[in-house]
Amino acid sequence: MRSARPEEAVNPQALAVLASPADFVYARSQMALSLGWHIVVACFGVAFPAMVVFAEWRGHRGDPELSRLAHTWARAMGVLFASARSPAPSSPSRWACCGPG
Repeated sequence: MRSARPEEAVNPQALAVLASPADFVYARSQMALSLGWHIVVACFGVAFPAMVVFAEWRGHRGDPELSRLAHTWARAMGVLFASARSPAPSSPSRWACCGPG
């Protein structure tokens, strides 16, 4: 049943009782873990290609070991990039656009 006046529809005191700060502990913990993980991963995402470019540059200056290392890292980086951008073949999200049939 709807109230005739909008101010009767939402009671702020009732909302304050329903959501206490202790209810948000798990949500805040999940958010902190997610942000912390993404900060670390973003640092690797910037540093790893920079290290590959540096090793490739040193390889062109006459160090064949670093040139081989750069090519190995570049292959690994390509696999990581491709696997991070595409879902697994058995992933339900891949087939979400196709419908049930």
